[in-house]
Amino acid sequence: MIQGTQEQAYSNAESHSAVMYRVLNGFREDDISIIPPNSEAEIRTSRPSTSLQFGPSTSFFELGKQVAELLTLNRRQNIAFRLVCRHLDRVHRCEKGTPQLCQFVGGEGGTGKSRVIEALVALFESKGMQHRLLVTATSGTAAARINGITIHAACNFSVDSSRTVSNSGSAQISAPPSTSLHVDGQS
Repeated sequence: MIQGTQEQAYSNAESHSAVMYRVLNGFREDDISIIPPNSEAEIRTSRPSTSLQFGPSTSFFELGKQVAELLTLNRRQNIAFRLVCRHLDRVHRCEKGTPQLCQFVGGEGGTGKSRVIEALVALFESKGMQHRLLVTATSGTAAARINGITIHAACNFSVDSSRTVSNSGSAQISAPPSTSLHVDGQS
């Protein structure tokens, strides 16, 4: 977080010119004062000054950099992950016209798709928002690998054994009536 404030307003033109000169030409080393974080002390001077306060970033993108580094994502994994982080920042800022992100991460086994999902889970956990993420997969084995659930379980689909077997010999999958399907706010 960067906050800038001008400490003193000047009324005469000569002082205003001096202020503009300093702003346009930068500050000297003796113009910079460093105070400890969370310090209540304020520095008051007769000269114009700017106060900068640095704190932890609240953006998904900045936190995503740290998560990607911690999990040692490779270049392609990092790109896929950071695209999601950037989009989450846009959604978080409520930017008008932000479309839904539909992103496909594909590849054969061992290419690191699960690592991208692990990074997303770590990102949401570090933001204290793990309740806002539902991790699903198409099969039980894949769901177990990413500590998720199957899409069928998430949507409350079940195999209906009371139906007749199809021509291919497999059971039919049925969905409960649409009135019984809902996702609560936390999910």
